[in-house]
Amino acid sequence: MSVRDLVTRRHKSMCCLVPSRKMGRMIHCESMLEGDAVGIFDHSPDVRAFMEQPCTEHVFGDGKFFRYTPDFQLTLINGDQEYVEIKPERKLRSPKLKRRLNHIARHFEKSGKRFRVMTDLEIRIKPLRRNLKLHSYHARALPQDFEFASRVQTLAETSGLTFGMAQTVLQDSQAVMRLISRGCMTHDASMPLTDATPLTFVSTEVRHAAFQI
Repeated sequence: MSVRDLVTRRHKSMCCLVPSRKMGRMIHCESMLEGDAVGIFDHSPDVRAFMEQPCTEHVFGDGKFFRYTPDFQLTLINGDQEYVEIKPERKLRSPKLKRRLNHIARHFEKSGKRFRVMTDLEIRIKPLRRNLKLHSYHARALPQDFEFASRVQTLAETSGLTFGMAQTVLQDSQAVMRLISRGCMTHDASMPLTDATPLTFVSTEVRHAAFQI
């Protein structure tokens, strides 16, 4: 649960709820940009789990302490944790904000915690947004018959696998997208998805999970 109530914050900000398949709940966001970031976290194979407004830190800077709450905490697939601040790139032109973020970054570094700032330039890359929308659309149950399972096994054993090759083996482009959407296969979502796009199976365990409803 987040450490602050987004609805009753003193300053006015847009609040929205974004569904997360990975977390199995609605994620509270303060802006549409945060909502777009949730889509990235939800489909990233490097992110195991995430939560919004995870904690409040007391940061020292410019001769005084101030309270700071990260927008998100990510738990990565290797178990590491990363704290994330979401900001529009234009706001980072402010010297005052830059100084504040530098204080925050040093605070987390001293605590042995990872901290980063994500901007719209990173979050709203056009191929990335299009691919995430495709992932969301195709996030449905997969066929569970033996023939389909055998074809998936063939994919897992194929070296140099591409999106086009996967479509040929499964004989169904939507099934390929469903495997990707359910986390069984990954690709570079920041690049346009074409027949030549390389695909990678995440793990045997995830591949088996694809057949669970």
